[in-house]
Amino acid sequence: KATKELEKVRIPTFLEKSESAGNCVVTYDERAFPHDVDWKDAWRTFRQIAVDQLGGEKDRLRLSTHATGTLSVLGMRAILDRWAETGWTPDLVVIDYADILAPPPGRLDSKEAIDANWAALRAYSIEAHNLVLTATQANAAAYSMETMTKGNFSGSKGKNAFATAIIAINQTPMEKDQGVWRLTLPVGRESPLNDQTCV
Repeated sequence: KATKELEKVRIPTFLEKSESAGNCVVTYDERAFPHDVDWKDAWRTFRQIAVDQLGGEKDRLRLSTHATGTLSVLGMRAILDRWAETGWTPDLVVIDYADILAPPPGRLDSKEAIDANWAALRAYSIEAHNLVLTATQANAAAYSMETMTKGNFSGSKGKNAFATAIIAINQTPMEKDQGVWRLTLPVGRESPLNDQTCV
C-alpha cells in the first residue's frame, strides 16, 4: 500500500540582503504536514479563534458571496445597511475584487464602470469611517518589471485617484524560487515613501 508523501512547506525565518546573490539570502524552517486541511476544519478553527480569542463575540466576521458581476456597490451598501439595522457594523470591508463588481446603472463602458465603482467605494469608506480593502490586477507591462509603479494599473487609471493607498506585490523569478515577495507603495496619500521603496 502506497503512502502519501508529506506536504512540505518552507517558512522563511531570516532574510539577509546580499547584492552578490541577488536581492537577499533566505534561511528557512521546513515543516511537513501529514494531511491536507479541508475547508470545514479551517472554518471550525477560525470560529474557535474568533469566539475564544477575539473577545467572545459570535459575529466578528460576516461573509456575503455573489457570482461574478452580479453585486454592485449599491447592492453591497444595501447588505451592509441591513446588517447595521441588526446592530452589526464592520470596521473593515474586503471585496474580492472591485474590478468585477456589477457596473452602476447606465454605465456600459468597462473603464467608466470601474472608475464609478472605485469612486463609490471611496465615498462609502469616507461616509462609514471604515477601511475598504480590495485587490486589482496589474497591466501586461508589469510582467517584465522588477518593481511596479503607479503606471502599472489595469482597466482604468482612476483607481490611482480614488485609492488612499495601493500596495504592489513584486517578485522576480529568483525571489519566487526563494519564496520572497517585495511590497511597494505606488500610491499613498501623504506617504513619504516612493514606489521604489521595498519591504
